[in-house]
Amino acid sequence: MEIIKCLEKSTAVTEFVLDIKIFESGFYIRIEAVLIDSTELYIREYVDANERNYSYHWQLSNSELILRWDNAPLS
Repeated sequence: MEIIKCLEKSTAVTEFVLDIKIFESGFYIRIEAVLIDSTELYIREYVDANERNYSYHWQLSNSELILRWDNAPLS
């Protein structure tokens, strides 16, 4: 997959864990990456023919939130 090549070639990513599940009508991907400034990026995305759910979470190494994007409903 192209995402693996991008992570491996990136000069911003020092290490990462990748979990991908591909099925007939979609996929699930989870990435945990440490960036060169020691911040951490967590990506989760689920896509199928009927829905798309995503969460991108960027934080400091002490777990302090920098920024988060997701499409979870507001409660």
